[in-house]
Amino acid sequence: MNEETMPTRPVDELDAQLSGYFTWQSAALRDIPSAEDVAVRIADGSVRVRRTVHPALVWAVLALALVVAGIALVVAGNSKPALVVTSSSPSPKESPGASDPVAVVTFAPSYGPGVCGSGRVEIKRASGGEVPPAAADAIVSPTGGRLAMALENANGDGGAIVIAGPEGVAPRVVAVFTGEEIQAAAGVQVVAWSPDGNTLVIWAGNESPGSRDRNCGNLWTIATDGSRVVRLTDNGPEQAAGISAFAPDSKRFAYTENSVLFVLDSAVDPQQAPERIGLGGCPFGPSAMHWAPDGTRLLLVCASTLVVVDVATMSDKRIGIPFDALAAVWSADGSSIVAARGDGAPGLTGGPLAILDVDPVAGTFTTRVESNRSTEWVLGIPLMSPDARWLLVWGGGNESDLPFYPTYVVDTATGVTRIADFEILSDSPFAFSTRRPGATWLEGNDRVLANDNGTLFEVDLRTLTRTAVGSVPAPDFAWFPLSR
Repeated sequence: MNEETMPTRPVDELDAQLSGYFTWQSAALRDIPSAEDVAVRIADGSVRVRRTVHPALVWAVLALALVVAGIALVVAGNSKPALVVTSSSPSPKESPGASDPVAVVTFAPSYGPGVCGSGRVEIKRASGGEVPPAAADAIVSPTGGRLAMALENANGDGGAIVIAGPEGVAPRVVAVFTGEEIQAAAGVQVVAWSPDGNTLVIWAGNESPGSRDRNCGNLWTIATDGSRVVRLTDNGPEQAAGISAFAPDSKRFAYTENSVLFVLDSAVDPQQAPERIGLGGCPFGPSAMHWAPDGTRLLLVCASTLVVVDVATMSDKRIGIPFDALAAVWSADGSSIVAARGDGAPGLTGGPLAILDVDPVAGTFTTRVESNRSTEWVLGIPLMSPDARWLLVWGGGNESDLPFYPTYVVDTATGVTRIADFEILSDSPFAFSTRRPGATWLEGNDRVLANDNGTLFEVDLRTLTRTAVGSVPAPDFAWFPLSR
């Protein structure tokens, strides 16, 4: 698509988008820049302009973002991180209006003004008999599993966490929430199921790039039988939990806040304060986290560094990756790591993507193969299948005239790269977050479950075809296959 034939965006709309981005920059640099704010907007493509804008403008905005990130590193490097205050055995606290206690881990500082201080999202377990929001009528769960999602009430006074499926089973409410700003960025998000299917992890908060006191986010867990709700973090303004993951045993739980990793003994009934370790090689916080198959180590993807953490000792090993590590997963036996990297600055590639075989003990790697197609830039968080067979990258380049940013599907064994003519990875209303993947890997790892405007599709990566298998009235969801 050349400059003469490229559709144009109305000047006032483009001006508004750029103005909003510069407002965020200004707000972030008033005091100490929020590391997560800066990095996530670069790493996940939040500094994004739709395809109707000339690529040169995208490059300019991304380059400017990198400059801001550099400033943030200098300023943040001269500042001490906020202290975390925890009790050795958190005492249960009553959630407003709840009949059951909620275990709390309390973080400093105390809350200030704004929605994060006085109007934060609160979640409590369902008392029984709640009618799902009307939107739940539109849910069609794919065969062989369950869907979980957050749905707002029609009158905007809160909403419910709903589980639907398997087929033939009516949606049911397992928890209710209040305090969400309807139409606000973020809100309430079901991030994931535990491996055993008994627990959901929820992120609830607010994201506002132009107002720092309106940025916050907390993690909760909810028993899928509706019997228990647990608050794991208690953040106020300018504090937000990041990515998280259950251990294979479904008990231990890891999460991040900016450049700190926390590990809880249990996400369902925490009896100890979380262990913590600073991620010095990860100044903006990681973009992805994976437990080793045996649950003894954690792998974190941190821009140009892979961090391997021994959970027993909370010690870490840093493995430098040239340019930008896009994704990484453990091998099936946990003895090695497969990673993908670009060949340019974060978010920018300009060349092929490389698949690496990494030795986590020696800290060395070799290049297995390079993709046979290139993408000028990478948006969102690239996804690698659990068996490292496929890499999905949401990007942009000059190879496609699709009316949306395409998803590049990379065969990690051969480097053969294809572009889907439909959306797989795409935008999310959780614009600045990296908390939930853009697609869900299905059994066998050759297929993903993806949401395209409310319709759920099963996408076969071998044939690059898709089949409609369900529908959801929410922009995001979490899926649990009953075959686990």
